[in-house]
Amino acid sequence: MTKKNRPIIHLFLSIFLLYLCLAGSFADTVTNNPFSNNDKMRTENLMVSKNPINFSFNNNRLSQSLQDYSNDQNEKSLEQNHNKNKYLVKFNDLVDQQEIFTFLSTYEYRMIGYSTEKLFLITINDIDEFALSNSGIVESIEIDQTRQIQITPSDPYYNYQWALPALNMTKAWDVSTGSNSVYVAVIDSGIYRNHPDLVYSDIRNGWDYIFEEYCNWDSVGHGTNVTGIIGATTNNSIGISGMNWNVAIVPLRVVWSDGSIYISDVISAIYDAADLGCNVINLSLGSTSFVAAENSAIQYALSKGCIVVSAAGNDGTSSKFYPASYSGVLSVASVDSNLIHSYFSQYNDAIDVSAPGQDIFTTSSWLDDGYDYVYADGTSFSAPYVSGLAALSVATNPSITPAKFENLLKTTSIDLGQPGFDIYYGHGLINPAKLLYTLIQPSAPTGLMIHSVSDKSIVLSWNPIEEYDLYSYQLEYKNNTSTTWSYLSIPKTSTNYVISNLINGVKYDFRIKAKNTLGYWSPYSEIVQGSPLDNVAPPIPIGLKVTSVNDKQVTLGWTAVSAADLAGYNLEYKADSSETWLTHGPLGKVTATTITGLENGTSYSFRIS
Repeated sequence: MTKKNRPIIHLFLSIFLLYLCLAGSFADTVTNNPFSNNDKMRTENLMVSKNPINFSFNNNRLSQSLQDYSNDQNEKSLEQNHNKNKYLVKFNDLVDQQEIFTFLSTYEYRMIGYSTEKLFLITINDIDEFALSNSGIVESIEIDQTRQIQITPSDPYYNYQWALPALNMTKAWDVSTGSNSVYVAVIDSGIYRNHPDLVYSDIRNGWDYIFEEYCNWDSVGHGTNVTGIIGATTNNSIGISGMNWNVAIVPLRVVWSDGSIYISDVISAIYDAADLGCNVINLSLGSTSFVAAENSAIQYALSKGCIVVSAAGNDGTSSKFYPASYSGVLSVASVDSNLIHSYFSQYNDAIDVSAPGQDIFTTSSWLDDGYDYVYADGTSFSAPYVSGLAALSVATNPSITPAKFENLLKTTSIDLGQPGFDIYYGHGLINPAKLLYTLIQPSAPTGLMIHSVSDKSIVLSWNPIEEYDLYSYQLEYKNNTSTTWSYLSIPKTSTNYVISNLINGVKYDFRIKAKNTLGYWSPYSEIVQGSPLDNVAPPIPIGLKVTSVNDKQVTLGWTAVSAADLAGYNLEYKADSSETWLTHGPLGKVTATTITGLENGTSYSFRIS
């Protein structure tokens, strides 16, 4: 896209947004939702937050420093006026929007998420009286806590990134280098857009929850550190390599200049990231406090298909850390360059995996650190390695779910520490190459079985593979005593196939594998064995009849059976007054026989097989 085309696109977007507003206005008139304007404003902000920013590289760092200083002073002014008596209030589902709106008219409040969530940040001076008098309409009340970004100071200069070779990223990049259609929400301190290794990265408008505008700076530099690990411009002869060569970063700033974070802003950012359609959410922040409203936001994001990754914590204790320890969140511990658990990293049964987090060379905010790159320590920097891998996974397989990614992440990790899962390393060190190769390899077909056999042929069937990129099957067979397999290409829509021109009585081996649209083959199914005509009875003889009756004997005849391997017939008879069948035979390949020794005047029944 050239810059000349942008005004036209922006005009079209403006017209489209106006249409959405008008359509929403009509819908709101019908539903009479008093929060309709808030919902519309949120929709508009969300739509634009994912758009590329109209930004030019500013090489004048003094000018940028003055601008950031101005931002910092404005923020301090906001902080001084920030009322500490703020609570997250969730109204119960039975309370309608109009009742909530009327109730809030006497309070200072901010809506979080869409109005359907019924979650508000409210300034409450007397929380005890509020809780007592409103218990009938309020589901939960939680204080607007603060979170901390997870960083530990470290020496600034080294000459290489040990983490990428340790994770064998060159092999992983053989599978995927990422895609700009994958969105990663970095809920952090913002972004230093003038960084030479980020200025050409795909970093979208995002949102600043403190200034309530697009995200245009980094309050403490932490977000820039994290973003560089996920998506620093790679293969550009500048600086470092990111996990993704191509990815769309959505910076959502929730960190104040003094490093404090209000949980209400984090919750807002999680809801926004989910409703934006972000594929991955990185949360390199947290505390030891469980907050139900935050957990609800996390579960909402997971339900929308977001892969949520969080730092395990830097207290060096066994305490649970949140949001890392919420169900469904991938909690990432840190290891050093020797792949040993970092001394500062949390250890508990909520740890899922480990990733590099010590002496991590990454992008830095020059305005905060005085350098373009620094070495940093902390689980803050372990989490983005997993977020980066999650983005590569979505680029490889857009239909991957959070649950499937979590399962693959754990089963492909390299075991460290005690055998199996342990509280220090979780399931082990992440293994990007193995995970991505597993992801592109189709699942092995299951349920292969011999459905039926007949003369010189066998019918096989198997369970269908539901993967979106299935291309075809390859069915293979061979004589049990041979080492050479013959193969047949089977359409992806088939779940059974007839193999003909086999040799009757010979045992054959059968197996099947699948191929996807990328040309990768699955493992083979289990081998099944069978022979043509095995366990198959010849046709039932027909036309059995009595052709003559003489003294104490009966002659019977029937129509010959057409079967190449016919050995003969078996004729049975009994007196009608008896329950016992007697055998006459076995007979050869004949079509008539005489039974003797019968009793004159007795009625008999006859059958043949």
